[in-house]
Amino acid sequence: METQYLVISLARALENAGLTARPEVAVRLTGSFSTGEGEGYLFAFPQVLCMAERPLGEAAYLCRVVPVEQVAILNAREGELLLSVDGAELLCRCNWPENADLEAIAARFPLAAPIQEPDAPEAQSSGEKIPTAVLFAAALFFAAGADGSLEPMEEQFLHSILPEEIFQLGLHYYQRCDYKDFQRQLAARLNREQKLCLLTNLFDLLLADGVLASEERNFVRELAAGMDFSLIELDSIETLMIAHRDLASLLNS
Repeated sequence: METQYLVISLARALENAGLTARPEVAVRLTGSFSTGEGEGYLFAFPQVLCMAERPLGEAAYLCRVVPVEQVAILNAREGELLLSVDGAELLCRCNWPENADLEAIAARFPLAAPIQEPDAPEAQSSGEKIPTAVLFAAALFFAAGADGSLEPMEEQFLHSILPEEIFQLGLHYYQRCDYKDFQRQLAARLNREQKLCLLTNLFDLLLADGVLASEERNFVRELAAGMDFSLIELDSIETLMIAHRDLASLLNS
């Protein structure tokens, strides 16, 4: 996760916790520490480890800061790190784009137990067919978190278009799935019209705050490329969606 450009609300939470310097390593996790739903982050500083979270439905981030001497590794494998923090276990999971940063954090702390080899893949594998509606919801969650956070406006948008059951199933799958398998499922399960519908809804979600961040644009481009949309086609969709939301050009003229 890029440490130079943190979203303002997250940067302020770190400052309120007394952390004004830039973190040396940052990892966006698949959910909050307390409930498993929402946002969770690990920030490594020279002397401390900060665990920041914003449970789903909450507006503010909560930060816990502990000295590095109180942190040890109980277990580590790809995409997962089990820490001992001040004597308590803390399970941290991330999606594959964050694996290298999670490994960088693991390298900072002593082992309390040997690192184990990865277990066999969990149930959410490429052999399991995920319902189209759940894939759609998960894509929206991936997009909303592409810039490092799930903003309240984005969460409100998700609730407005997704039935509650699909919202919860999509969130569950998003937090636990393998991202590459998710991409394969999208490409294989959705027809051309469904893929186009997905892309337009992704732009609608990401433009909810009026700004399309570079991380968000790159996420959509990568996803679209995996679904056989050219960059020219995607740029046309983006231009159309921006124009669609630009009501001020009509109302204020």
